[in-house]
Amino acid sequence: MPPPRIKRRLSAGRLAVAAFLLLGAALLALGIVLRPRFALNSRDAGAAFEPLASVPLRRLKGRGSISLKATIPSGPAWARLTRAWGDPAYVVAVAFPPPSNVLYCHTGGALVIDASANSRALPLEAAELPPYGYSSDCAPVGVRFQAPSGTTVTIRVSERPSPPPDRGPDIEPALWSGTLVVVPYWSGLVKDRLVGLALDDELRPISAGLILAGEVVLALAACAALALWWLSRRSRPKPQPGRI
Repeated sequence: MPPPRIKRRLSAGRLAVAAFLLLGAALLALGIVLRPRFALNSRDAGAAFEPLASVPLRRLKGRGSISLKATIPSGPAWARLTRAWGDPAYVVAVAFPPPSNVLYCHTGGALVIDASANSRALPLEAAELPPYGYSSDCAPVGVRFQAPSGTTVTIRVSERPSPPPDRGPDIEPALWSGTLVVVPYWSGLVKDRLVGLALDDELRPISAGLILAGEVVLALAACAALALWWLSRRSRPKPQPGRI
């Protein structure tokens, strides 16, 4: 049996190891809880609202139709975006010159818009709400379509020969001053998602620090347990050789 002094040290050491184990486990668990669910960050979100293609609508005048190509993003940042937010739709609309970012009211009367990919027409539906970062005082604001990442979509826009009678004469000049844009449309509360991303950016280093601290404390606890085991073996009395 170890001497009383060594025995007291071993007992205190075991309590210290247990405390280190609990502290390390608590730090590790807290860091895991605070760690953001997705690897998405605010820099990735910057690409979520960039127009995929644009062309001044005045180029349509006298030509009958114009075409532009929009390639759906497919890089790592886009993959993180779609993993966290889901696949977006893509809105084709006419935006008035910056900085207003107001969308022209699209009723299907003044312009005809078609979209195709891989020589196949894409189904279009009315876009009732403007994408994030744009505004409009009417609906629909344009048309929207779905396409997988990496797809190159061709958008063809043509002018109707006869605008509908409910259009006033002041609509025509305003329309030609706009820019045709292809913009991602994310469903859900985008602003709340951006606030959540900002919070995740703040929590990410805190979470990483807590996890690292927990791992260090657990490693120290393991070293202390090994030292106690070694001290316990050293403190055992050696067997005395028997006498004949």
